Amino acid sequence: MVQQSLRIGTLNARSIFKGSSKSTQKEFTSFLRSKDLKLDILCLQEVSHYRQQDHLTDDNILAFSFMFPRCSFIVSKHCAIICLNRGLQLEDAAISLDERCITASIQDSLRTIC
Repeated sequence: MVQQSLRIGTLNARSIFKGSSKSTQKEFTSFLRSKDLKLDILCLQEVSHYRQQDHLTDDNILAFSFMFPRCSFIVSKHCAIICLNRGLQLEDAAISLDERCITASIQDSLRTIC
């Protein structure tokens, strides 16, 4: 049996996504996506400044997708899971009713990893 390890990063992103300039956001998200970090999965807390809304709108999600292009992701108004490794997919996602918790399975092309 071949064991494959995942590199998972987690970050409280409150200040970068709420108050930063667009150029700072772009630089920071580019760094998070960089091959130097070798991250497979990135988990973020406090991703949105839309906390007063009941749910994110399609426009809110589209804006988030521009920060992480060509990445599969699951995002709520409080947190996100981003799959940075294109060989992996997020499956069976669930978001808690208060949108503070996201769970998902990670699939590679051959099997479920975790």
